Amino acid sequence: MRNRLIAVYCLLCCVMLSSAQNIYEGQSAIVYSMPKSVLVFEVEMEKQIQEPGPFYLYAKRFLGTSDVITEHTENYRMLNVHMKVKTVADATRQYVIPLNMKDLPSIQINDNGILCSINKQMDLVKKYPSKKHPSKKDHPKPLKEKDDNLMPLGEEQMQANSIAKMAEGVAQQIYRIRENRLSLLMGDVDVLPADGEALKITLERLDREERELCELFVGKTITERQMQVVEYTPYQSVENHVLFRVSPLLGIVPSSDLSGAPVYLTLQAKLPEFLPETKKSAQNKENTVFYYNSPGSAMITLSDGMQTYLTRELPMPQFGLSIPLPMSLFVKESYEATFNPKTGVLLQLTQPQENK
Repeated sequence: MRNRLIAVYCLLCCVMLSSAQNIYEGQSAIVYSMPKSVLVFEVEMEKQIQEPGPFYLYAKRFLGTSDVITEHTENYRMLNVHMKVKTVADATRQYVIPLNMKDLPSIQINDNGILCSINKQMDLVKKYPSKKHPSKKDHPKPLKEKDDNLMPLGEEQMQANSIAKMAEGVAQQIYRIRENRLSLLMGDVDVLPADGEALKITLERLDREERELCELFVGKTITERQMQVVEYTPYQSVENHVLFRVSPLLGIVPSSDLSGAPVYLTLQAKLPEFLPETKKSAQNKENTVFYYNSPGSAMITLSDGMQTYLTRELPMPQFGLSIPLPMSLFVKESYEATFNPKTGVLLQLTQPQENK
């Protein structure tokens, strides 16, 4: 029922506005739009790849473990969701100002075609932050692809005439590394490292070598965090709308792909309150006017049915009401007006000192 009221509300606004301004093909005019908010969901995903080692069949025999990766797998899971708002022009709420007027006020429109000011110049140049070198946190390293790099083996292992012999040689090398590490820790060596830092570096190198060799048996797991973006443009209230799905094999998939678990969007629109039109207000109408926006708002909730990822209330200009300002206010009395390009709301309406 509420969705129907919103639809009727928007239709009445469009009918009212279209009757106030007429433009014909080939006529010179200025066209501007009301703003519209697009919700941008940045979904933080974790991708995990498991690669089996070439000697996984011999892990139990030579290392005494059965906890090994036996096949290549990829797995996704959703970690978190962040929401941003992008402002675009609302093509369903466009207005025109004919240029054949005797006196036309100064009008400033931004790159999106949204009205920013009348009779007042504003700085519309976007100021970008200085470029910084991307950090590892912002741009994670890409996943390592399966390649043909040489395995970390010595000459003895590489010259083995069978996989089993090669695996046995690698296992012996692992045992030697463990013995060397234990000897260092016990101080049972002929020459000890010069200081504590040298000992730390030596132990870290032994740990790395052992880990690389053990991965040839038990396999390795590579993990990467990714940011995937989903956009949604609100038009009306929705309840448990499937915004997207998360597949453990493919990551984010469309809502129509039933291979993934659904993520639900609930959006409760709130319209601005206004008084009905009276006979007196109808008599004061002008044919040529400017419009600004009285924005509505929306309560937004995103969840997967068990966990709620975000809940926010935002101004929503597309749920707003367009309010007229007479052209004579800016032509005869030279008023100045500024508007918020993100919501379309009137920020300031002033008259220059010399005209007061």
